[in-house]
Amino acid sequence: MTPQDTASLLVRLGRFLRDNPIFPLIILLLALIATLEFMRPGIVNERWIGNTIKFAIPLAMLAACQTLTMLTGGIDLSAWGRRSPPSSWPPRCRSWGRRWRSASGLCRPS
Repeated sequence: MTPQDTASLLVRLGRFLRDNPIFPLIILLLALIATLEFMRPGIVNERWIGNTIKFAIPLAMLAACQTLTMLTGGIDLSAWGRRSPPSSWPPRCRSWGRRWRSASGLCRPS
């Protein structure tokens, strides 16, 4: 193999892993399980796998619900990234003919 073929193979592998992120995660999971088995031989058995799945299912359901909430509700957790905050920060209250006060960022009639 020439160096160009090796570079091309690495680029294709990188694209494949970027397009299919589940494969690196599965490899990482298997590596962690192998490390656990190496550190405590005999711990990985049918009972351990059953307990792991039993505890992982509610956590996965909760994560899926939170993800759907963020996607459908328009919740953005980016905290403005590297940009400066918008000009409307901190929030200001408008009066609309009445007197409003702001307590801890909330606008309500006084």
